[in-house]
Amino acid sequence: ESIKDDKSPVASKPVSVAESVKDEKSAAPSAEPSRPESAAESIKDEKSPVASKPASEAANVKYEKSADPSAEASLPESTATLDAETIKMIDKITEEVESKLKVAVEETIEITEEVTKVEDESAKITEVLKEAMADEVKTVVEESVERTEAISEVIEDRAVTTIDEINKVTKIAKETIKGEAKKVEEKTEAIVEETSKKVSDIKGDVATSISETIDKAVKKTEESSKAITEEIDDKLELLAEKVEITAQGAVEKLDETTKTIGEALLKTEEKLQDFTKLTEEKSKTEEKLQDFTKLTE
Repeated sequence: ESIKDDKSPVASKPVSVAESVKDEKSAAPSAEPSRPESAAESIKDEKSPVASKPASEAANVKYEKSADPSAEASLPESTATLDAETIKMIDKITEEVESKLKVAVEETIEITEEVTKVEDESAKITEVLKEAMADEVKTVVEESVERTEAISEVIEDRAVTTIDEINKVTKIAKETIKGEAKKVEEKTEAIVEETSKKVSDIKGDVATSISETIDKAVKKTEESSKAITEEIDDKLELLAEKVEITAQGAVEKLDETTKTIGEALLKTEEKLQDFTKLTEEKSKTEEKLQDFTKLTE
């Protein structure tokens, strides 16, 4: 199409020359309508060898124009190959990244399950300690009640004694109950303190274990991510080099094609100039023929 567009302004020149010749021809015979048919036929026969020459020249130009079609056709093919290889490499990198990310996700799920197990075990231990503490407190309270009942029985037994004795016994009973209550309070506090300490220790161990597990998981994920990133960078660098080399080859091929087209255009212009000269010579010949016709008449 570019050759066709470049040719069009030059090709218009011979047509205008031919039209000028036609105008000159049409002006001359109008003054002499009585020219015989035989003279016209002889002029037609003499003109035909000259007119056949530009047709052969045009055929030569057409042949040269189609000399190297492979130069233009090879460029889209290389571009298509580049696109296919690029897509294939990108798909491969994507597949590898997805595979490694899948492994990392599975490892994270396993770590989460382990953390959940540790938390479940911690909860069970806490529950057992609570039950144990409740049983211990219950036992102390039951013992206190039994002792209080025993003291009450003693008071009832001595109810028949004098008021002083009753007061003494009551005082003793009060002190005894107060002492027992204090013992119960101290023992309960000791149990609660010991239980809290055990729960705190267990929680501390569980928290440390969970923290270490999470740190390991984070470190492992970071290492995997770093390795994947480095691998992707390397492959992208190789891909960029390959694309650059292929693009350079395509540019060189395009330069060669452009050079070939330029040379073909120069030859075409030369042929058109020759054709213009032939048209001018044809016009001169027609003028001489017209002069000869006048002389004949």
